[in-house]
Amino acid sequence: MQKTITLHSDKLAVLEDITNEQRGELFYAIKKYNDGVDIELSPMVKVLFAPFVEQFKQEEISRRKGKRVVFTPPTIEEIAQFSADAGYAIDATLVYNYYNDADWHDSRGNKVKSWKQKLRAVWFKEDKRFLDFKNMTYDQGARFVATNPKPELLRKLEKENFQLYCQLCG
Repeated sequence: MQKTITLHSDKLAVLEDITNEQRGELFYAIKKYNDGVDIELSPMVKVLFAPFVEQFKQEEISRRKGKRVVFTPPTIEEIAQFSADAGYAIDATLVYNYYNDADWHDSRGNKVKSWKQKLRAVWFKEDKRFLDFKNMTYDQGARFVATNPKPELLRKLEKENFQLYCQLCG
């Protein structure tokens, strides 16, 4: 239910040509529509009500487009899982502390909008890759399985990332 209902004056011009009973029925229909309740309308009011419904639907679409997504910082576990899923050996605690200490702003002072995108752009470097995705197989469980993990990078994984790696690879 919306707290505010916007009625455009051009649509209200129809009030001049209908009876008081129809006006009441129209406004009651608008209120019930806002409450999410369908009601039975007389044929005339049903026709008059249709433009209002279209307006309300368009305004709802506009409201949804205009809503900003609120950033929620990830946990260390989410960073570790995302990194492992992507095949990178990064220190999730280091990443978390780096951004958390800066109130989730990057090195340029810009607010982090997507922590996953920031990991891909800043932290996922070729020397941190522990899986060679060119040589992976697809198992029946609908997941990719590493056929040649890089042992020198596996040794660099912190304990939590290594445990996640073991879970992923089986």
